[in-house]
Amino acid sequence: MRRLALLVALTLGLLGVAAPAHAAAVFTRVSASAVVSGSSVTASVEVKASESTKVDQYAICARSSAHANVDFSPKQHGASISTSGTTLSQTKTFAAGTYSFWPCVQFLGRWTTVGAPRRFTVSTAGPSPSPSGPRVLFSDDFTGSAGARPDRAKWGEWSSCTYNGSASYGDIGCGERAALDGGGHLSIPATPTQGTSISTKDHFTFLYGTVTARMKVPTTAGYWPAFWTLNNNPNGVDTLPLGEADIHESYTGLADYYHRGTHSWNGDRTWGSPGDPACGRNQVFGEWHDYSAKFEPDQVTFYFDGVQCGAVTTKADGGGKPYGFGPDVTRGSWLLLTLAVGGAGGQQDGRATAPAQLLVDRVTVTSL
Repeated sequence: MRRLALLVALTLGLLGVAAPAHAAAVFTRVSASAVVSGSSVTASVEVKASESTKVDQYAICARSSAHANVDFSPKQHGASISTSGTTLSQTKTFAAGTYSFWPCVQFLGRWTTVGAPRRFTVSTAGPSPSPSGPRVLFSDDFTGSAGARPDRAKWGEWSSCTYNGSASYGDIGCGERAALDGGGHLSIPATPTQGTSISTKDHFTFLYGTVTARMKVPTTAGYWPAFWTLNNNPNGVDTLPLGEADIHESYTGLADYYHRGTHSWNGDRTWGSPGDPACGRNQVFGEWHDYSAKFEPDQVTFYFDGVQCGAVTTKADGGGKPYGFGPDVTRGSWLLLTLAVGGAGGQQDGRATAPAQLLVDRVTVTSL
């Protein structure tokens, strides 16, 4: 066999054809999701390779229902696909309709479709986007050296040391522990005795818009991860009515889905979304997913990987009383990322026996 291989290589050389340096890498899709905001669509894909490989081009391919080519752009030339996964996110404006999309890779001059197509739908229903399309109001992709703190112009510690006593739920401890991992992610750590939370309360608020976080929730049992918002007074003094929106809230190791919904306090009544509704699928833990909510006048709509999984009509949910969101409340909401210990009401007390971390790839807020 060695002699035959040598003869083949010599023959190719005489013919002026280069023998391949190695076998073609095998590419596998890790995830693919799309978030629709009006006519603007942000697609995110992640692909891993059987061996770290520099490819000719890495792109998000898309087709209309009529099979017209409507790829996201620009294509990434000379991208490196790692064995742990390389993420590509791009935004494009689409006409109303249903579209298919998937990650695609050009390697050794050949295009490869990675994974089965996913779909998203752009509808003309709902508020029309501004003439220039949705604007980015807030964005953080957590790039930086390993161990660095998240951008202090955007994030700060959220605990009973910086807010009020309610911030100590789930044994959230004082002090800065959230840090970049050096790979474009934010790590929010927790131990069986101490959780961590950060917020934008002193730096950024919004009234209406679409909020998205791409996160990997830990599989370690006994923790209470959440991506959520509050529109209370940032100094911790309750100003009623106030609203809380839980875009992702789950108990690790206790259930195979996550909850989303809104809560409001107006002084004489507290209520939440009917039935504590759930989103997601088996199993959301240990995987990268996009968790989103669109805040509009009188409504909050929730999305899992770009697919709507529920909505709260605030006036209806409020039972005729002032509700904790617009248009009744025009204070801006701020963002929180939390990995607490245990769960509400003691459901998970003592279940956490090992450290865990909530990983966040990016957070964005765009206008309607």
